[in-house]
Amino acid sequence: DIINFGLEEYLWNQINGYTNYSGEQSIFVLVKQYMMTALAKTSNIEDYSSFYKQYILDSSKQASNDALLLVDNLKYDKRYNNFQDFIASSLRIEELIKTRGISDLGNSDVFEVFDVFIIKSIFDSLSTGSLDYDFFENIVKNNRINSHWYQKHQTEYDAIIEIINLNKSLGYKYFDNLTSEEYIKLYRDNLYKVDLYYRHVNTLLNQIESYEDSIEVLKNKINNQYEMHLNHIGSYFSKSLEKKKEWNFIGETPLQHFYADIQRITFKKMFVIISDALRYEVASELYENIQADPILKGKS
Repeated sequence: DIINFGLEEYLWNQINGYTNYSGEQSIFVLVKQYMMTALAKTSNIEDYSSFYKQYILDSSKQASNDALLLVDNLKYDKRYNNFQDFIASSLRIEELIKTRGISDLGNSDVFEVFDVFIIKSIFDSLSTGSLDYDFFENIVKNNRINSHWYQKHQTEYDAIIEIINLNKSLGYKYFDNLTSEEYIKLYRDNLYKVDLYYRHVNTLLNQIESYEDSIEVLKNKINNQYEMHLNHIGSYFSKSLEKKKEWNFIGETPLQHFYADIQRITFKKMFVIISDALRYEVASELYENIQADPILKGKS
C-alpha cells in the first residue's frame, strides 16, 4: 500500500530523519544492519569477515548508537523472540561465534544463540574437568546476569554456579585418623556443603530439557565424584567410631536430651520440626531460610 500510494520515498525520509539511516532502502536490510551493529557494539568480537562487515554501521556515526537503542527497545516486543531467531539465521550468527571464546561474546544479548553457545561451552568444559571456575562464574554473574535471555535460561545458569560450588567443596582437604568429634565438626563446618550442592545440582540438571549429551556426561561425572567422596569420608568416620567404647561425642548433645533441652526454652510461641533421618544439609538450608523469613524474623 505504501508503494501504491506513492509514499515509499516519504517513509524512507522519515526513517532517515529519525534514525540517521542512509543505507539501502529495504526494511530487511535495515533490520539486519541495526541488529548486527548492536551485536558489534556489545560484544568483544574484533575481526569480522566481509559478509558481516557489510551490515555493521560506522561506530563513529550517530546511526550506530541509534541502532543499539532501537534494538534494545525491540526486545520488549513479544514478537522479538521469533524475530531475532529469523534474523540470526539470515546473518549466520552461529557461524560467526562457533570458533570464538565465550569471553568474546561480552554481554551482548541481541541474539539468544549467544546464551545457548555460552551455556553449552561451559557445560562441556566442566564435563571434561576444566578448573576455570572463577572465569565461568564471572561470565555468568557479570556478563550474562543482565541478558535479555537470562530468565529463560536461569535454570542452566544456576546449574553452572552450583556445579562450580560443588567442585570447590569437593576440593576441601580432610585426612584419615581424626577423632569422631573432629569429623563431626569438619562436616558441620564445611563438608555438609558437598551434600547441599550435590542436591542442588541434581535438582537443576533434572529440570533442563536441552543439552542432553552434555547433561548426561555431567551427571555421570558428578555422581562418580560424589560417590568417591562418600566412600572416603564414610570409611574414615567408621574407623574413628571403631575406637570408641560408647557412642558419646564430646561437645554434642545426645538425642535423649532433646526434649529436655526444648522445654528449657522460654519463648511464648514456638514450633519444633521433627523429621526422621532429615539430612543435615537440608536442615541447615531450612534454618537459613527461617533466619531470613520476614514473619519469623530470624528467631530459630
